[in-house]
Amino acid sequence: MDKYSRQIGAFGLETMAKLVKLKVLIVGMRGVGIECTKNLILAGPGAITIHDDGLTEIQDVGVNFFLTEADVGTPRSSAVLHRVAELNKTVTVKAHTGPLTEEVVRKHNVVVFTHTGAFGYAFTDFGPAFLTHDATGENPITRIITDISSDDDGLVSLLGPDDDGKMHELPDSDHDGWIDIRYYSMP
Repeated sequence: MDKYSRQIGAFGLETMAKLVKLKVLIVGMRGVGIECTKNLILAGPGAITIHDDGLTEIQDVGVNFFLTEADVGTPRSSAVLHRVAELNKTVTVKAHTGPLTEEVVRKHNVVVFTHTGAFGYAFTDFGPAFLTHDATGENPITRIITDISSDDDGLVSLLGPDDDGKMHELPDSDHDGWIDIRYYSMP
């Protein structure tokens, strides 16, 4: 059976044809970065470049299952390169060392930053020829959650109004994005 038959069934042939040509740059090989790398390699894009010149620390071994204690002191991307490449031989996997330059970024269709902490921003300008496939054309709603009550109704409190003075644009009965929340922990 074709190794991508399930994905073709889920995504469609057109999407899979695009995926196998995709070139992805993933910056950061700690917990989120390595999980992203693993999942993308298994999905089968054309090429993945990993970048993390940070030296492996003992705590990295606890969140990156491709690192061992023997890797402590070596750059994270170099330490995991051959191990993640074994996941899917049809994907070209390489590590970039040194600074991320515009030239390096331009060689990729997608760039994923995973090392910026809780907040990170990137400006992208793919030019006038770039097409966005957006079903609604609406801007996403972004708000900071300040509280989630433990009541049966699960009231979600948001921080302040947006730039137009609106608290949010969600109707009171909107449940989209809040599906089956059963447990949460607050500090």
